[in-house]
Amino acid sequence: MRKLMVVLTLLGLMLVAGCGGGGGEADSPLDNALGYLPADAPFAVAIDTQVESGQYDATRDALERFGVREQVDELLKILLEGRTGDFERFERGLGNAFVAGSPSTRHFVGAQEAGESEDAPVVGAIQLSDEDAVDALVDRKGLEPDGEAHGAQFYKDELDNSFAIEGDTLIVAGSKAQLEQALETRDSDERLTEDDFKAAAEGLPEDALLRFYLDIGAILRASENSADALKVKWVDAVRTGGIAFTFDEGEVTLDVNVNTDPEGLAEADLPIAAGPASPELLDRQGEAAIALRDPARLLDFAQRAGRTVDPDRFGAFLAGRAQIERRLDIDIDDDLLGQLEDDLAITIDPDGSFGARATLEDPQRFERTLAKLGELLPDLAKGALGERVGFAEPKQGEDFYALATEDGDSVVFGVVDGAFVLANDASLAGQLAAAGTRAVEGVQGSVVVSGDAQDLVARFVDRLPIDDLAGLFPKPDRDAMAPLDQLVGSLEASTERLSGSFRITLDEPPAARADR
Repeated sequence: MRKLMVVLTLLGLMLVAGCGGGGGEADSPLDNALGYLPADAPFAVAIDTQVESGQYDATRDALERFGVREQVDELLKILLEGRTGDFERFERGLGNAFVAGSPSTRHFVGAQEAGESEDAPVVGAIQLSDEDAVDALVDRKGLEPDGEAHGAQFYKDELDNSFAIEGDTLIVAGSKAQLEQALETRDSDERLTEDDFKAAAEGLPEDALLRFYLDIGAILRASENSADALKVKWVDAVRTGGIAFTFDEGEVTLDVNVNTDPEGLAEADLPIAAGPASPELLDRQGEAAIALRDPARLLDFAQRAGRTVDPDRFGAFLAGRAQIERRLDIDIDDDLLGQLEDDLAITIDPDGSFGARATLEDPQRFERTLAKLGELLPDLAKGALGERVGFAEPKQGEDFYALATEDGDSVVFGVVDGAFVLANDASLAGQLAAAGTRAVEGVQGSVVVSGDAQDLVARFVDRLPIDDLAGLFPKPDRDAMAPLDQLVGSLEASTERLSGSFRITLDEPPAARADR
């Protein structure tokens, strides 16, 4: 069963190579392996291969909770057969990070100038910690030497798939030409380094099972569809990104960084409110919940982005808004958007109902504005939806306005106890008006999310237009996702980075609990 502990490393090796130290000084095995990718590489992933570490123990525990550990181990055994010679000898050489990545930004983004006939280059490398592991790779049936270059020995198998050995380092790629380019890169000064990798992943767990490096700025600039987005000041300031997947007993955590150049960037340019302070969620069990501190900041960012990306269309939008303001004698920024002074809390029920509540700076002023808007809302809604929309003002003693389409979709909204409440169901709106809030432990930032992980994943899987996964496993049903428990996450912004952390806790499946 220990073969399961190297599934990511070896499966990644085979995917990169199709088959199954370096030329300069390196500060560490990770620095060495990264060096086979150029300094402008758009993407790299470092996979922990310390098979005795807590990360692998936790991975094994997670697979056991889903009841698939034995199936994955059997699949891996089939895939690895004949790929590594003496597996036990090869396994003793693991421990350092296996690095895989793309050396070409134009291929990574699918740019037209990359050429449809060209194979997208992918390179992988690992510095083995035991010379016997190198022998285990090359002493196997059907493998033969295939020349030398840059101090490395090439090998190919009976299917003409190639890999290279440079000292104690294994290098794999999609073709021999890509291997030669990787070796040339390793000998140059223009290579990806551990310092680059760590700078992108600053603040993320260093002991994560999977750590990703992304040159987001280069990817955006190479993409044929991002020119408009780069007109937005914050997007233009984005440089690198990092992602880390960490497994602990009973939970899986995804941590993310999007790093920005702070030069000339102000907090007002950020997409969400800056700082670690977190809003509270609506206290309703069994529902997905989102809370946003200072929602006006997000709305302001969206308006500034719209003005920058498409000034003509935004100008038309402003002209229409100004006409409404003159007709109703209101200021939408001050009388509506500016009133959202505190937290916006959103709740989504599995049955399809949803609602939101926001604290208001001046509830009476906001309510007067809603009353004025009432005469225009049906026409505005009809223009947006393309169909007739019914409208009803609150009756005596009631709080909510209502909009309804001809096919039965509806939304109600109003001011209750100093807060703006909106929902697609009148009963839910009344419940939200009186609902309490709860703080979430261990989160930081102006956006917080929480929900039933099993339900969220099940809804996503249900929408996949396939009957099996990768042609190997049947699409899982809800019973298969029983171990998924709760999702908790948050986003924090500063002028230096946007960081997020999302944690899914795991339950034992009912059968395992029954056995206990």
